[in-house]
Amino acid sequence: MTYDLAVWEGERPDEANAAETFSALHDQYVGRDDPTPILPTPAIRAFDVQWNRLRPTADES
Repeated sequence: MTYDLAVWEGERPDEANAAETFSALHDQYVGRDDPTPILPTPAIRAFDVQWNRLRPTADES
């Protein structure tokens, strides 16, 4: 089983706008044609490091 996890900093969107916000962020950061990587903010990177410690991928377990 696989899944996508969306993480961002800032004010949390209200329920009525959450799907629209997710879609806009996905298009802006994931669904783009520019191959230049977008580096995460320090807070998001720290979350990613901690998440991967708690939930290693199948290749790492």
